[in-house]
Amino acid sequence: AVVSTQSTGAQVGKAVRESKWSRSAVFLVDKILASEIVTGGGEMQERARETIRGCLERLNVEHIDLLMIHDTFELMENLDALTVIWRVMEEFVREGSVLSLGLSHAEMATLEHVHSIATVPVSAIQNLFNPVDYDVAVYKYCRSKEIIIMGFGITGDYHVAEGLPNPILNSNLISSLAALYSTSQHLILYNWAAQMGVIPIIRTQRVSHMRENLEYRDVFLNPHHMALLNGLIS
Repeated sequence: AVVSTQSTGAQVGKAVRESKWSRSAVFLVDKILASEIVTGGGEMQERARETIRGCLERLNVEHIDLLMIHDTFELMENLDALTVIWRVMEEFVREGSVLSLGLSHAEMATLEHVHSIATVPVSAIQNLFNPVDYDVAVYKYCRSKEIIIMGFGITGDYHVAEGLPNPILNSNLISSLAALYSTSQHLILYNWAAQMGVIPIIRTQRVSHMRENLEYRDVFLNPHHMALLNGLIS
């Protein structure tokens, strides 16, 4: 999957168009900011349409595989706005320029609301997910509805970005497992997420690091060690 943002859309689109890979081999994800749509001037529906058209224009591709609301938490107290934005997103699915829809930073209230009003269901969410910090209710809900979960902050980088100590890489259990499996803590965590049915979002600016991190597929934690990691959630 390739994730685009407002600041990188043009470069991502160019890379996709010039790639040696066929378009069908690239899963293109883009996001819109609900906060900008809700607080901008004019009619909310038209602001939402203009925002999505802007995504497509920046990328300059025939379609976006997955379009997500990035700051879903901003709509927790404004579910009517979520309804308006979601229905506009559905318009683009019907016309074929967007293939599926999703939520980032999803919570039970927003997931259940969209489920109640949608004609195009939630296909995927993107949420914080690591052994000590994830929403168990959201996780179970998505698994029961076959909603794809993409996890960020798996190695604790999200906590660090918030100015907090890293609760993951400071864990004695995770460092012990890395030593036992003769691998890195990162690969232990990515494999844990994958076995939980979550797609790990791997952040890196270096191709070499991406190749190394993708080796999590060669690690396989046994059930006992999975249970130990699952016991870390508070």
